Amino acid sequence: MKTNRDLYKSIEELIQEKSEQPPLSLESYLSNLLRRAGQMADREALSIEEFFALLRDSFESSDEIPDTVMVENGVPKFYEWQAAVISQIQDLREMAENKQLADPNRYFGIDAPSGCRWYNFDPCSYVECGLLAVGKMAMIQEECM
Repeated sequence: MKTNRDLYKSIEELIQEKSEQPPLSLESYLSNLLRRAGQMADREALSIEEFFALLRDSFESSDEIPDTVMVENGVPKFYEWQAAVISQIQDLREMAENKQLADPNRYFGIDAPSGCRWYNFDPCSYVECGLLAVGKMAMIQEECM
């Protein structure tokens, strides 16, 4: 994998594969992602392969990964990202407690108690939405060059 296009194709294949398997909750996926990313918190950047592996491997639970994220030497951008993911996990928990996640129309959008608007409630749609955002950014960058 060398280009954003390669990453895009790999993630499309991953989403197709995972959508055919028993579903993992988005909260579990984000928790897995957070724990795995914590192992790379001191890195300024990830390669395309490392980023893809992080997304892919977060669909699976692992006994090797600690339950809590104890990062001592992370870079500032990691801490910003970590705070955003923790906030998303908290939103999901609060929406579950409020029974908002049981709404069959939730994919049209619901507001979390935090005020954030949510449209994606499973790992595949969450990753796919992020992939579309990355694709749009890459197209904009290409147009500006």
